[in-house]
Amino acid sequence: MGVDLDYHRELLHTYADKIEELDVLLRPYVANPRSPKQVKEALLDMGLKKVDSTDIEHLLMFMDQAVRTDNLELMNFLNLMFTQRKEAKLYGTYIKGLGKHIYAGRIHGSFNLHGTVTGRLAGKRPSLLNIPRGSLIKGQFVPDRPGDVFVQCDIRAAELRVMAVESKDTYLRDVLSDESRDIHNEVSTRFFGPSFTKEQRVRAKAVVYGLGYGREAYSIAQEFGIPVREAQDYLNTFFGVIPHVVAWKAGIKERIFESGEDLITHFGRHRRFWLITRDNMKDIEKEGYAYIPQSTANDINLTAATVLLVEHGLDVRLTVHDSILAQVPSGRAEETARLMQETVARVAREQYSDFVPFTTDVAIGKSWGEV
Repeated sequence: MGVDLDYHRELLHTYADKIEELDVLLRPYVANPRSPKQVKEALLDMGLKKVDSTDIEHLLMFMDQAVRTDNLELMNFLNLMFTQRKEAKLYGTYIKGLGKHIYAGRIHGSFNLHGTVTGRLAGKRPSLLNIPRGSLIKGQFVPDRPGDVFVQCDIRAAELRVMAVESKDTYLRDVLSDESRDIHNEVSTRFFGPSFTKEQRVRAKAVVYGLGYGREAYSIAQEFGIPVREAQDYLNTFFGVIPHVVAWKAGIKERIFESGEDLITHFGRHRRFWLITRDNMKDIEKEGYAYIPQSTANDINLTAATVLLVEHGLDVRLTVHDSILAQVPSGRAEETARLMQETVARVAREQYSDFVPFTTDVAIGKSWGEV
């Protein structure tokens, strides 16, 4: 991947300044927000009786306590900590960290076909697969030839489409096969009626996408600050519409915990669970639900990328789970976008299933951030 070195240096300064500003705002509470000991002491001073850890999961739990007790000081501190940690992570991993790997204006990542438990492609030294969506950070990656642009092709709701195929769910088949229908709007209407708000649609999306990894009511309730019972009602309503998916998920659970079978994908990947204990059962259950959808979507995408590279000579620069990024001369961008869409749809149909179409979105831009 080519790197815009001027923009990269600009990001270094911008994010360093952001973090310094947040450190100043946190100073009345804690001298060094990167010190777990000091953060723990600050939390205890603000009324918490017990602080076992200052990791993000515990901070979220403390925020829940702050809201319930109307502790405004604690809420303000935690909000600043969340922002500071997010910006520090972006700076340390995706700006300063990536900068260490730039060589002659490019970054050359390494990839592993079997480096994750979910069957997705893994990246290292550095990984370009985990850069946050919609972030300014993607803007530093640019074509490394004058006059070229990036073309990106994304499979729409890839994992939902795989779940529709695996479960033969008729509702998912119908809604995903009709481009005039939007599953998030339909689910929002079921939850809130036809006059749902933008915020309510976000909640509905969380329920739909949570299907792929067994998201539970407590997690949804925490994210949106709603009662667990309300979140469970959303799940029950959605599950009532997709009984075939519910039965398919029950089958996965039975294979893991009762029969001890491998989970095997259409593309021949196996997932084995060697040691199941009372402590890891919930995590294993979620991994089991995620494995086939994530692995299969990834392998459809990788197969399509290989066809584009080998059969059509396309300059494929990166695949990220369910998207393909290619670099082409600007005059060939539109034609390449059509080729990518046709190839993904054909590969999914011929090498996986025609139960639902694997439709895609394409974007063209002068940087990765633009697509």
